[in-house]
Amino acid sequence: MLSSRALHGVRRASLRPSTFAVHVRATNPVTGEVAYEQDRVVTGARWTPRGEVVLDLEHGWQVPGGDTLQYVGAYSRNVLLELEHTITQAEPLRGPAGRWSSSGSARAVRRTPRWTRSATTRRRRA
Repeated sequence: MLSSRALHGVRRASLRPSTFAVHVRATNPVTGEVAYEQDRVVTGARWTPRGEVVLDLEHGWQVPGGDTLQYVGAYSRNVLLELEHTITQAEPLRGPAGRWSSSGSARAVRRTPRWTRSATTRRRRA
């Protein structure tokens, strides 16, 4: 989801899936290795009632760049990857006076919680 005051002056009809490009980098938090880094396919772009932009990405089984887990054989477990999405405006958006374009890119980092196993002890009342 993209949220900015600058988006409030944009004509809603000028938003298309091709307006933004998304690049993802997935890092294994256990090993620190990059699992994959690639562009994602934007399948849809829409406005929320609050004026924010939501981008829909291609998803499903065996979709390139859609994995959120990686198997680590040394631990015999799947690990939740840390995903870093870079969103770049590829086409201009239209405002009331014509063209409006934002330069640069926005970076959204999705930090995933690191789960730890802890022992639970019960206390008996004396």
